[in-house]
Amino acid sequence: MADSVYTKRSLLLRETLVEARKKQGLSQTALAEKLGRLQTFVSKYERGERRLDVVEFLEVADALKLDTYKVLLRIQGSGDKQFKKLTERISKLSMGQFSLLSTILHTFEQPIIAKRFSGSNVVTDEFLIAFGDMLKLHHTLSDDYLDKHRFEAVMERIYLALGGKVNRPSMCNPGHDLTVDGIAWSLKTQGDKSIKKDRIHISKFMELGKGKWVNKKDLLGLRDRFIAHLSAYSRIFQLRYYCMKSTSSSQFSHYYELVEIPIPLLDEARNGVFEMKHKSRQTPKPGYCSIYDDDGKLKFQLYFDGGTERKLQIKNLRKDLCTVHATWEF
Repeated sequence: MADSVYTKRSLLLRETLVEARKKQGLSQTALAEKLGRLQTFVSKYERGERRLDVVEFLEVADALKLDTYKVLLRIQGSGDKQFKKLTERISKLSMGQFSLLSTILHTFEQPIIAKRFSGSNVVTDEFLIAFGDMLKLHHTLSDDYLDKHRFEAVMERIYLALGGKVNRPSMCNPGHDLTVDGIAWSLKTQGDKSIKKDRIHISKFMELGKGKWVNKKDLLGLRDRFIAHLSAYSRIFQLRYYCMKSTSSSQFSHYYELVEIPIPLLDEARNGVFEMKHKSRQTPKPGYCSIYDDDGKLKFQLYFDGGTERKLQIKNLRKDLCTVHATWEF
């Protein structure tokens, strides 16, 4: 659409201004001070939430000491060249491929509400936009939420595209999914129908193996294995998905949130209260390690599942004890 802030030329202008600001070592706040404006002014035009008018563009260009003629020439020439090349490629598509491309373009045209929470050292403005686009692309072809495997792939691709150093660990390092700028990350997802907004559930935090446990002393040993397992990484993130009614229409919308689970919080399992479920039909019997705050309110539980998979789950983890980095709704 002609009035969209997401045209190719608008995107190229934003990229040019962001690149110039970063090359000069200026933060958004520092640039805003030079302009005599609030930081949100810079943040909004860099994220594409608003357009710059001619006067505002000249003010920003002056503050960044840019040659406005060269900037406009770059946008005009590159935009035409890219559009021509794209047109040539589209003309070679089959009718089926063209139909699929139209569906993808329609998806990208839909509005998205993306929010980065202040203080996040994981989600940048650029990441917020790129991750939202990846979520849209995923739901072009699928009604299911972004699963763990795709979550890992998307995180890796975006951080690489933004200039980060990312690699995957060897298979012998359980729980560690990505190394981002030298820091080990564990990535989880949750999108089941019973998901609760205020409670986090990790259905498989680690495997418990083929051993048996018959009493609370055995559960103590499993808890110690969990504590040791935490040393495999430094940060734990969960991508949570809700399918909800849109506030603006009767249609369902997709809602994602990126939550970080503090490792020191999970480490409090050292002081947990144990319970063996002797009446269960499972063999071995399942058990709980429950962690409470000073007021006796439950913080979270370790659940030692004695079923077929023999896995450790984390149940009833209070989200208010975790950090929400960003949300996306579309």
